[in-house]
Amino acid sequence: MPPEGRHLFIIFNPMKQACTLIILLFFCSCIHLPQTGIRQRWDFSYCNAPVIDSLVQQYNDVPGVHPYQQIFVNSKLVLRDDETFDMVLFTNYVHGNWQYDEAKKQLFLLPVHSTKAVVFKVQDFTEGMLRLQLDSADFQHFGSLRNPKNARGGWFTDGDTISFTLEKDFEHFWKDADDPYSIANNAWRVKPGQPESPAQIKQRVVGHLKFFKLLFDDGYRNQRDFVTYNWFVSPLLPASNGIALKYYDNIQPGWNDCFYDSTQAKQGYALLQSAFSKKLEFPSKIENRYQQSSNMIDQLLKNMGE
Repeated sequence: MPPEGRHLFIIFNPMKQACTLIILLFFCSCIHLPQTGIRQRWDFSYCNAPVIDSLVQQYNDVPGVHPYQQIFVNSKLVLRDDETFDMVLFTNYVHGNWQYDEAKKQLFLLPVHSTKAVVFKVQDFTEGMLRLQLDSADFQHFGSLRNPKNARGGWFTDGDTISFTLEKDFEHFWKDADDPYSIANNAWRVKPGQPESPAQIKQRVVGHLKFFKLLFDDGYRNQRDFVTYNWFVSPLLPASNGIALKYYDNIQPGWNDCFYDSTQAKQGYALLQSAFSKKLEFPSKIENRYQQSSNMIDQLLKNMGE
């Protein structure tokens, strides 16, 4: 229906009916529906899957932090105004397009490089909370987005559904370039659909370093108490006195999933090794720990010719 106070007149001519219908369909597709309230940033906070319960039991209690919060730290679903979504679940990042069928209470997530959407039932929805259900029929496709620690079993008992509870995240970024969850800052870990050239592999590694720099700069700019690194896989190991490079064997298969195959993943790792082999100095004259780490990323980028 046209917005209140406006009128839409359509006159059908038998000779031009088909063309008019096409124009009408195009016009209607350009009218954005009012925001349902589902278009926002959501934090994963709970899941009733048996495999999650088993993980909860492995976490030690932290005062004021529930074990589920430890498991889902930085796991987020961002439903953007342009009908694209960004999802981080555990260490896995997925980008694509989304649609919400309000009548059927269904949320469709169509990842890039996929022809089939993952369909969630919206079980409950309020301004501050979203509860999604996934049945066993859709789980196999959802599992292709990778499960925690690549688990394959323990998610379902026969005939059950999985429920995810998400809470509203009030954080806001004016530009996608500043958002740690935007595709602009996570393209480095979207697995390519075909082999890449040496220049493309290098750019993927550079993107990874710039992602780290973004986290440190964001931590400094927003005076964050801490920056977490367990929601993505990286060969880098930040510390209070510098940044180290992990052994390649310790970052498989997550690092490999960021490249076309393991051969190209090793090429990317070799670029980091080369950058670490050149001159690196810990900026002891800089007092803020985030600025120190950001400076070291700048040095690594310089060593790569960036």
